[in-house]
Amino acid sequence: MAGRHDLEYRRRRAESVRKDLERHKIEGSVFSYETLESIGKLGSDGFIDQIKGPIATGKEADVFLGILGDGRIVIKIFRFSSASYFRKPSVLKYIRGDERFKRIKRSPRDLIKCWAMKEFRNLKKAQEAGIHAPKPIAIEKNVLVMQYIGDDHPAKRLLESKLKNPERTFREIVRQVKMLYMTGIVHADLSEYNILMLKDTPYLIDFGQAVLLSHPHAEEFLERDVKNICMFFQRLGVKCNIGEMLKKVRGKNG
Repeated sequence: MAGRHDLEYRRRRAESVRKDLERHKIEGSVFSYETLESIGKLGSDGFIDQIKGPIATGKEADVFLGILGDGRIVIKIFRFSSASYFRKPSVLKYIRGDERFKRIKRSPRDLIKCWAMKEFRNLKKAQEAGIHAPKPIAIEKNVLVMQYIGDDHPAKRLLESKLKNPERTFREIVRQVKMLYMTGIVHADLSEYNILMLKDTPYLIDFGQAVLLSHPHAEEFLERDVKNICMFFQRLGVKCNIGEMLKKVRGKNG
């Protein structure tokens, strides 16, 4: 009898979060049956209690605010309708060369699931290394559940933030990039758009493109990350030498 009640409770949770997603879907987004089933399973398994509404939308994913217990979570849904984006050579290069995903099928849907899993595993690796980044909570196919970064409102991107001490923020970001490099990862998409500021602390986000150091383009991606950060902080009056920053990140001369 207890097992039957438990199954009914799980079924109700699954149906509730599926209805939440349908109710809060953003204009232009039509969620597939498979996505709704993934949301339902995450609800049934106890990883989502409610979906409150959209936070952001991007080229490849929609991001929603959710509730789990007494706290907030983030639900990132990689859209199957964005399959053409994931098949671009400029996007595929972040998967090709990653030894963790050598056997992944190259169908559009499999690539999208791979991208979601890639972000989940990169976030997990970053979390284990003590990086300021969202903690990954659960994944089901193309749906990723992770820690919410914010207070009453989601944290603002670095681009939109008024920094009390740009020099100190810059040094902390350099430290985070170095810690990430030391643990064997390059973010590969780092800029003022993919860093959140919460109480003067920078949090790195959007780890889908992050690659292992064994990736053939890892060092090239690192140099681009460093250039992006330097250029942003130079506009705020912070002295930054790209070559010196690269040496620091790679552990040479400090």
